[in-house]
Amino acid sequence: MGTRHLVGIVKDGEYKVAKYCQFDGYPEGNGVDILTFLWDKLDIDKLKERVDHVKEPDEEKLKELYFDIGIDIEGQSWQLSLDQSKVFEEQYPLLHRNTSSEVFELIQESKDEDIYIKNNIDFVVDSLFCEWAYIVDLDKETFEVYEGFVGEPLPEDERFYEFNDKSDGEYYPCELIKSYDLFELPNEEEFVEFFEEREEIA
Repeated sequence: MGTRHLVGIVKDGEYKVAKYCQFDGYPEGNGVDILTFLWDKLDIDKLKERVDHVKEPDEEKLKELYFDIGIDIEGQSWQLSLDQSKVFEEQYPLLHRNTSSEVFELIQESKDEDIYIKNNIDFVVDSLFCEWAYIVDLDKETFEVYEGFVGEPLPEDERFYEFNDKSDGEYYPCELIKSYDLFELPNEEEFVEFFEEREEIA
């Protein structure tokens, strides 16, 4: 399902990762998948080290990456055919819109000196389109879930408060719904149940 969302990693007070994702952004979808990674595979020291290798590719680097897999982007206005998109996703999943919860393991296990990911933190500004956001904060050691469709400016204690001024005045940045300690996480049933109950109340 096309539920647009953001997945991010914060370290040293910076959004080292802020990736736009196209599909299945609900808590019971990619939210659960992120939770599963955090339960089963997270090596926090390793992730902290590897996330420092994340870089945002400029236009020339993107053209180079495309060319390396046989795609000459010149004259295509950056629009790929379905076949080209599939090849690109297979080779560079961290740069593809279909990749969401997999981001964390792909970074943690990457052996690359430079890990290329576009930084889309501004996507969180308009919560009409950014329906959910999932942030793993390696400084606070938290897993945070944010929801969209926010019609009022965020208060100062919200993570995305600084983006209020970028709003169009109708929808504001995603707001925090729940924060979990990375080492006191709920199980899948508890996680999904919390958001289901919240939806029923709403």
